[in-house]
Amino acid sequence: MDRPMEGGSLRSEGGQYERRKINDVVLVDGRRPPYVDRDHWIDYAIQSGVDFERLPRMPLWATAAGYSDAWYRSVVGSDLKRIRYLAQRPLAQEEAQHLAQHTANKCRATTHYTPMWMSATGYFWWKGWNSYRFPFFTPDPRSLEWVSKRLFSPVGIKSVYAPFIWHALRLISYSSISSWVMTIFFKSGPSAIFAAGLVNDKNLEGLNKDIAHFANERRRQQRTGMPTGPIGQPQMSTMGGEDEPPAAAPEQGDQGAAEFEQLQRQARPEDETLQRKVPAPARMPPRRRAEPEPQYNVDDDDPFDDGASPVAPSARRQKLDASTPVGGSAWTRLRTKAFVERTQEQANEGSAALPRTSSWEERRQQSLQGGSYTYSQERQPTGDDKGSAAAARSREQAQKEFDAMLERERKGSS
Repeated sequence: MDRPMEGGSLRSEGGQYERRKINDVVLVDGRRPPYVDRDHWIDYAIQSGVDFERLPRMPLWATAAGYSDAWYRSVVGSDLKRIRYLAQRPLAQEEAQHLAQHTANKCRATTHYTPMWMSATGYFWWKGWNSYRFPFFTPDPRSLEWVSKRLFSPVGIKSVYAPFIWHALRLISYSSISSWVMTIFFKSGPSAIFAAGLVNDKNLEGLNKDIAHFANERRRQQRTGMPTGPIGQPQMSTMGGEDEPPAAAPEQGDQGAAEFEQLQRQARPEDETLQRKVPAPARMPPRRRAEPEPQYNVDDDDPFDDGASPVAPSARRQKLDASTPVGGSAWTRLRTKAFVERTQEQANEGSAALPRTSSWEERRQQSLQGGSYTYSQERQPTGDDKGSAAAARSREQAQKEFDAMLERERKGSS
């Protein structure tokens, strides 16, 4: 059993866990507690200026059903603390009183759980008394007699008591089904009543605007990944009550901060042990980058370009490939660079060994470089044109002499 310690702390005799009070909120091993003392929330409601005499009282059956006046007051205090956290500001006395009114309506709706559960169970249990009806099916009386003989007789139960046993089983089954259905309804119904009253209350318009503002601020900080601080703390349950009350937002205090740091230091060796036990992830092999596709200029498909010219598309493509960075290792890049340089040298040597182009081709290239495409029929021949014509005649004469020599050798051999 737990025994109270001085300073509001609880310590188990076996040392399995320890509760400490930090800033009026009980922490269990540094985590959120399963419950907080009722007196804490009642005192908070009184300090907020709530006048319980002005609030509606609980129904007559509330105390018999387990909903005491202390539970009612503690729920009011926990809701005030939760709304104060959502608005990020203290509550005015009138705001606290109106919030307490809406919480009282929620508590009154919650107290209807027990009578409705008992009424539903008794109604369906009594309605199927003669037919031994169970939830969702009605057994055959002959099968009940057969089961009674096979199941109850061996254990010494007389057949006279068998009907009472079957009715007891029916009561348990109907009670379980009714409790499950009522729990689903009463988990959402009272909370919806409280939320609707809070939103539609004209006296709480300013409070609703503050809650909406800080809710949007929290969502914005979560999207941008910014450090949230007190605004980005996890939200608490919307269902106020004794079972799961919201933990109070920690305030600045030297004593609370020192005790909280001590709890962190106690939990740190366990985290380090877990980190040492977790094996390091296997390293993945490096992924090779895809080879870049060769880039081409728009004017590469000019039909008037000479394939043997240094400015031909092939030569321009080689220069462009040489300037393009190639992915892969350093050795691959060096080999690629050397191959491109050798290819360029071979292309330059081949273009130098080719015969000189005609004068018409030279004039065309000069006109392209100069940016002028005009042609004049009255152009006078220049010295370059005469030299080109002489060179052409020399090549023609040499070709004729070579053909004549081949003809003489052919005739001599024949």
